Amino acid sequence: MYFFFIILSIVYWLLYWNWIGGCLTASLFLVLIFSIYSAVKEKQQMGLTVELKERILIENDVLEAACKIDGRRFLNTRRCELEYVIESVLRGKKRKKTIRFPWGKLEKDQILMKRKFQECDLYKIRFVSLKWRDLTGLYTVKKELFMEEEVLVMPKRFPLEAMNDKLQKIRLEEEGFEYDGIRMYHPGDRLSRIHWKLFAGKGELYVRKSEDETADPTAIALDISDLKKKQYSDYFSVFYSVSGFLLDEGIPQKIFFGESCYFLKSFEQYEELFTKIFRENLKQPIAESEQDMIKITLGSRGQNVEDYVYDMEL
Repeated sequence: MYFFFIILSIVYWLLYWNWIGGCLTASLFLVLIFSIYSAVKEKQQMGLTVELKERILIENDVLEAACKIDGRRFLNTRRCELEYVIESVLRGKKRKKTIRFPWGKLEKDQILMKRKFQECDLYKIRFVSLKWRDLTGLYTVKKELFMEEEVLVMPKRFPLEAMNDKLQKIRLEEEGFEYDGIRMYHPGDRLSRIHWKLFAGKGELYVRKSEDETADPTAIALDISDLKKKQYSDYFSVFYSVSGFLLDEGIPQKIFFGESCYFLKSFEQYEELFTKIFRENLKQPIAESEQDMIKITLGSRGQNVEDYVYDMEL
């Protein structure tokens, strides 16, 4: 280091015939070289860990992530930048974001990142880089990061109160015709289970219930090929509301989307189901089709999605 100091001083003296200026110039160069050298060492030591408080959210929820910088703390407080990219899998959008924060001996151990998600989707959060300036403020250090986190944002679910009232009314009307172990005939029931003696006496079809009888699964088709991206959230809210209503009634479902089919029988499966749905290409035709398949649609333009699901007829 002293060697460089002497060389720079001699060069300055030869050019300007001023030893004092040469010494000062050489000192500045040495400080800059030392600062860059220290910054390179800081870059090797610095790291980042991220802890998400929640990985499953609902539309309009706020994601909170605790970002902790590992490694060396700066003696003097410096301004740092954390750069990350949010990618929505279903919509195919990418947004670059930056968090600016001070970092040094006096700062807290964690930086709290908050981000509000207004649309349902599967989001990938990639942490790209951590930047700060050296001691002189002339040199920017950039630490490349290779971290990725996934966050699932579920659509809103609305209770189908009008539909539930209609269902309860139908049940009350049928209540007088029910017998122990026997129920009214529904299309698709096996003929071998029909109670023929009761049919001869009442003229109406009833079938014997089996102990392990479960409702036949309902087929639901998802297709967003005719929708705009801004309609996706309303579309999946309608689906979630209808599907959840059926599960409340004990009706399992076969959900068709893209080239996939998913058998849904419990509420615990929705997280896995929506993750698969958002990864799928929903703009291509559904690979399979069944009779009496429910196709989820949206209401007329301008109609509130909450009002629409209340008025839906299955």
